[in-house]
Amino acid sequence: LATNQQLLDKRGYAESTLPAFDRTIIIHPVTIGKGCRISDAIIGPHASIGDYATIEKTMVRDSIVGRYAQLYELNIEHSIVGNDTILTGQPRSINVGDNTQLDL
Repeated sequence: LATNQQLLDKRGYAESTLPAFDRTIIIHPVTIGKGCRISDAIIGPHASIGDYATIEKTMVRDSIVGRYAQLYELNIEHSIVGNDTILTGQPRSINVGDNTQLDL
């Protein structure tokens, strides 16, 4: 997570222009992969979101979210969420590997 933060703080690594997402606030620096569906969310600072992730009613900061991850109704920070992971609930900090499904 510290490395992710340092990379996002470097000039040219984080994305300065992002597509508009419904009812979502982006706090730079962040990077968001292609094909993501994000709504009713706060993303950043220091968040890296993988391709095709789905994030709804969720706040993500100081975290890395893998490809195809699905996050619903969460408040996560200082977390790593693996690829193909589905999370629903209210954790504050969590690290889960690929292909995981949790309902907290």
